[in-house]
Amino acid sequence: MSRDTDPRILDRLRRRLTAASAASIGTLAVARGWITQEQLRDGLREAKKTGRTLGDLLVSHKILTTTQLEELILSR
Repeated sequence: MSRDTDPRILDRLRRRLTAASAASIGTLAVARGWITQEQLRDGLREAKKTGRTLGDLLVSHKILTTTQLEELILSR
């Protein structure tokens, strides 16, 4: 199993993310050119509707890898 699809990594990252930090994660991802403003806006909207974290959504939609998400979380 690839590191980018390991559910244990996603679970660990999910626990570290809070709703308040989702926007900063998204802003960092936009600044790095990994996602667009539109993807951020859509992701935040979906996160609010579903209760899932932005990071989880971006990874599940294959917009970010878990490695990228981990890098964003650790760089905050």
